[in-house]
Amino acid sequence: MPSLGMPAVTAFAVVMAALIGVAGFGSGALAQQAQEGGFPEFSTYELFAEPDSVDPKPDVIRQLADAIRKAQAPGDCPLGRLKIRAPEGDPLFQASLAAARRDAVLAALNGLGVAVAGRLFAEANVALGPGGTDAVYEPALDKKAPKLKTESAPRKGTKVKAGDQIKVTMIARDDPAPWPTGIKTIQLVADSEDGRFIESKNYEPCAEPAERRVVATYTVPTNPPPIVRLTALAADHVGLMSTDVGEFPTKGDWVGTLEFSTEGVTSGVKLTIKDQMDIVLEYDGQGNLKGTLVGKRHFKQDDNHDPSLGPYYCSWDITIPNKLRGKLLGSYTPGAEVMSIQLVEPVVAPAPKKDCPGGGYIYSGDSIHDEPNFKSVLRSPKAAGKDVFRSSMEWVTGSYTNRISLTLRRVRSAGNP
Repeated sequence: MPSLGMPAVTAFAVVMAALIGVAGFGSGALAQQAQEGGFPEFSTYELFAEPDSVDPKPDVIRQLADAIRKAQAPGDCPLGRLKIRAPEGDPLFQASLAAARRDAVLAALNGLGVAVAGRLFAEANVALGPGGTDAVYEPALDKKAPKLKTESAPRKGTKVKAGDQIKVTMIARDDPAPWPTGIKTIQLVADSEDGRFIESKNYEPCAEPAERRVVATYTVPTNPPPIVRLTALAADHVGLMSTDVGEFPTKGDWVGTLEFSTEGVTSGVKLTIKDQMDIVLEYDGQGNLKGTLVGKRHFKQDDNHDPSLGPYYCSWDITIPNKLRGKLLGSYTPGAEVMSIQLVEPVVAPAPKKDCPGGGYIYSGDSIHDEPNFKSVLRSPKAAGKDVFRSSMEWVTGSYTNRISLTLRRVRSAGNP
């Protein structure tokens, strides 16, 4: 396969060129899709051979034990809920039968190496389920991310300088009903320093207390970036997480972020491009704005087709710093709250390429600064509340969905929050 020639075209056309020659979905992708379907909400069993029998059938109890193992509740977290049923009849006898069945099932599970004591909520009921099923297992599925609240001193959006300290308090809880697994980790990361950890605390699953509190202090470095960005993260023991980002400008009167993304799938290849551009603007008090734009790109191509079906299997995950930078000029009319900005003197980093094993290459795409929608979003942000401007657009190119959004906020000062 010859190299893919790349003329100077837009990022959207480049996306399509990167996918030439790729085969369709293979068995690996189908298996992944099945896995993404998730663990079943419940499973049913016919454990007992006769209406009045107590001992569970060996083959079926092993199936139940396997289902409980696969639920993989971490640590000493609950394994779920098991309902053992008996047919309706004499109330006293049937209630005793259901209880005896429950005890026999728990003993059998323990005998198969499934430690259920204190972890499996077993109930004895007098009423068979649909189709005569006499056991229902509901695994303990934690399906909700933790709740995360952050506080900072100074407040988010306050201008800081080299040597200043930012104190961040992170409060996380993981107690949604019915099956929380507990907070696993709380972290504070300085994004502008290549993801440096400021603080990281780990906890055991399903341990008290439900609420965890971590306090971390970040010192603004010498020669700080235009925007210090601190990300708080709380994750539970099944990997669900919540994040909160605090931005602290080091210069300017207005700061913000312009974000662009394109996502789509062609021939089993998923491609995602995400650009994040920091904007800093100075206001001269006479209607004029000037500043800078500095942006990075995250490019990811996931080739999910089976490599055995063809030689062109190729994936790539790369971050390109300083993908786009340049000067900004604009105008701002207080009172009327009208703003307009344009990018001048853009500087674009060369687009890296990756050679593919079967020939050709992946191209990480051109800058989007010449796209009409990019220029439009900068040119016409609208007032969106006190000291905030926003604009956004969304459109479709072939199988790709494209989004671009701009948010600008007036900078707070320590004495004028």
